[in-house]
Amino acid sequence: MVIVSPNSTTTLYTADKYNITWNSNGTFPVRIRYSNDSGATWKNITNVTSNDGAANKYEWTVPDEKIDTIVVNISDNRSSFTPLVTNLSQAFWIKPNVTLSSPVAGLRVPANDTTYPIRWNYTGTLVSDLTINYSLNDGQDWYTIESAVPMTSNSTYTWNTWPSVPSGLVTTAKLRLIDNSDPRVNYTTGRFNITGNLILKQPNGNENWKIGAT
Repeated sequence: MVIVSPNSTTTLYTADKYNITWNSNGTFPVRIRYSNDSGATWKNITNVTSNDGAANKYEWTVPDEKIDTIVVNISDNRSSFTPLVTNLSQAFWIKPNVTLSSPVAGLRVPANDTTYPIRWNYTGTLVSDLTINYSLNDGQDWYTIESAVPMTSNSTYTWNTWPSVPSGLVTTAKLRLIDNSDPRVNYTTGRFNITGNLILKQPNGNENWKIGAT
C-alpha cells in the first residue's frame, strides 16, 4: 500500500475538501489518521475499505492546523496486520486560508479616503493578529499600515492612516496581510489603482440658487 497524496509538494488550507489517495494490493479495511507532531500522537480521520489496485480515495475536510510537518498514515485496520501493512506520507503544509476581498485587483481607490474599508476572509482559529502592509510599486517596497490587527477585525477595519501618494495615478498598488506568528501565512492582492480624491463641498443639496447669481 502506497500513499499517493498528500506529499511534500502539498499545501492544504483549513476547512477545504481534499482527496487523500493511495494504491493497494488486495481489498481490506484500513484506518486513516494524521499527526501534527511527527508521529508522536495521532488523530483519527476515518476507517474505510481499501480496494485492490489504484484510485482509492477519501475526501478529507482539512482540520484547523498551522504547521508544515503534517503527515498522514494509512494502515491495515486489522490489529495483526497493522505493523505489516502501513504507509506514511511525506510531510506537508496545513495552514489557514487568508484572502483579501477589498480592495481587489483593478479597483480604483480614492487617495486619502479615511473611511476606505479593508476586508478579508479567513478560515481556522490559529491566527490571532496580522500586519497590514501596502506597496505603491508592485511589491518592490512595503510599508506598514498597522501591526497587531486582530484577525477578527476582518469586517470592520478601515484604512485611515494613508501614506503620501505621488501626484500622478498609482496603478501598481498592492496590499498584503501577514500572520504575525508565522509570516509564511500571508496574502497579497493583485494590482489596484490609487486615484485623486475630489470632494464637492458646494452645492451640497440644501441650497436654493437664483438663476444668474454668482
